[in-house]
Amino acid sequence: TLYGDQWNAMVPIVQILAILGAFNTVMTATTWVYVSTGKIERQIGWESFTLVIIAIALGLGVRSGINGAAIACVAAGVVLRICAWFYSFHQTPVGVQDLLAVLWQPATAGIAAGVTVIYLRSLNFVSFNSAPVEAFMMGLATVAVYAVTWMILPQGKLTLLALWREAKSEISPP
Repeated sequence: TLYGDQWNAMVPIVQILAILGAFNTVMTATTWVYVSTGKIERQIGWESFTLVIIAIALGLGVRSGINGAAIACVAAGVVLRICAWFYSFHQTPVGVQDLLAVLWQPATAGIAAGVTVIYLRSLNFVSFNSAPVEAFMMGLATVAVYAVTWMILPQGKLTLLALWREAKSEISPP
């Protein structure tokens, strides 16, 4: 393993928490709504509510050990994140359906890449005898599956091409 065998017990916990991490990547959308509508107090109220629910979930989950606490945290967190979308977009001209219309393609590609890497790792048919090499190879697999999935999705090739052009224009000197 990359950091040594003493960290092997952490792998399932990190894998469980990664689910919540995926949801957290799109939570900035709610912050943008609160800031742009001048309703930061709604965000403070929601975050306070979220902290209480997560604390309760952790308290209940820890009875089943560290994995139970992680699962409880993720279950509560995912439900709260989805509810946060509806709460933050309430009475705004933009709705959850608008957010999902933008997110479905990258989310689909990300899920496909994640599931593929989990599947490849479960096969254990390739041994790189080096954790850094294995991490690099799994990273390549992730990028490849993500890109291929994007290309398969409707308008995916055009979207990737537009993103590529935009990235090039940002990197290239004027």
